[in-house]
Amino acid sequence: MSTQITTLMTIKKAQNIHAGELIERLDEFLTFKRFPARSRFTFSGRNKQRCYLFRSGQISGFYKENHTQIDRINTPWLAGLAFPNQELVGLIFVAETECEVATLTQDEVMALI
Repeated sequence: MSTQITTLMTIKKAQNIHAGELIERLDEFLTFKRFPARSRFTFSGRNKQRCYLFRSGQISGFYKENHTQIDRINTPWLAGLAFPNQELVGLIFVAETECEVATLTQDEVMALI
């Protein structure tokens, strides 16, 4: 295995650990809902400026325009915090398995943090 792949895997694992810690600390302020496999999570329309806090399940990230899969993501994981306007990034997330997800606006998440 190349050093680059090992490094990427280490970063991804660390992100899951930190996301889990944050979700744990915010848990009392969050309402989680169960979503079935194949549910889609977007950052357009009424979902602009949204954050998704995935507590359980497995999701895949795709570029919306050409449906190219970016990665398969194990939870816990956060989506929607990295960029002020997620719609411009053009990503969608699809639940591969049933998922527990809390949905908040970016402003709500930042106020809690």
